[in-house]
Amino acid sequence: MLRGTSKTGGLIVTCSMSNVHQNQIDMLTRTERQKERQKEIEGTKRLEKQFNDFLKGKVIDHVRYMTPKEAQAMYWDNRPLIIVFTDGTAMFASMDDEGNNGGALFTNNKEHPCIPVDRYYF
Repeated sequence: MLRGTSKTGGLIVTCSMSNVHQNQIDMLTRTERQKERQKEIEGTKRLEKQFNDFLKGKVIDHVRYMTPKEAQAMYWDNRPLIIVFTDGTAMFASMDDEGNNGGALFTNNKEHPCIPVDRYYF
């Protein structure tokens, strides 16, 4: 056990080596968490750049809902809106990144805050 006297008030501070060791572990853990968070931020920035480069300047040719045949091929019963660009690229929303079903699109437009899926049942 270590003992010391503070310069400010003459208070005796007592700490065990196990407390010092735990504080070192906690500091290391905080540093590791900060590094992991920084990696996450950098990963997000890379994704943003990748998809900004991919989508920037594209022009929408038309929009349509996924056909029942297209939905069936995906094993979906939700038919999302498909955005088709002039270069032939098409994109649509999925309920998750595993493609488990079609998803709605949300906007910041007061008249159209949500572009819903069209329900399709086999």
